[in-house]
Amino acid sequence: MNKLFNYWILLVSIMVIIAGIVFAIIAPYFNITLQDIFYHSFNEQTIQQLSSIDKNHINWIYGVLGGTLAGWGIMILFLSINLLKNNQKDIWNIILYSVITWFLIDTTITLKYAVIPNLIINITILLLVLIPYIGNNYITKKT
Repeated sequence: MNKLFNYWILLVSIMVIIAGIVFAIIAPYFNITLQDIFYHSFNEQTIQQLSSIDKNHINWIYGVLGGTLAGWGIMILFLSINLLKNNQKDIWNIILYSVITWFLIDTTITLKYAVIPNLIINITILLLVLIPYIGNNYITKKT
């Protein structure tokens, strides 16, 4: 059963990497759909109604965010590959502490600006990491 949770966290890391690539490379080309989901938290306008300078700034932010997500996902990917070799509590803790640090900072800022779509994403990612962490600890203690 430990392997299930190890593969689970591996899959989560791949999803984070893909999300990072989407934000960095693909999001600027889907202004109306993806970007407006978040932008409507601040303004009734759509991204298309903004000046090219404002669009460039938003696209730059998506690029930075995407690069950060992809890098974080790659770190978790390699840690989870090591989990498959040897189920080490230290690796699980590194992943958990990384996610909790991200969650606290990101969610605090998200709540400050009331960006509900991002709050939903944050809670989902936190749960996707907490479930295998708790499950792995529960199984490890039983054996």
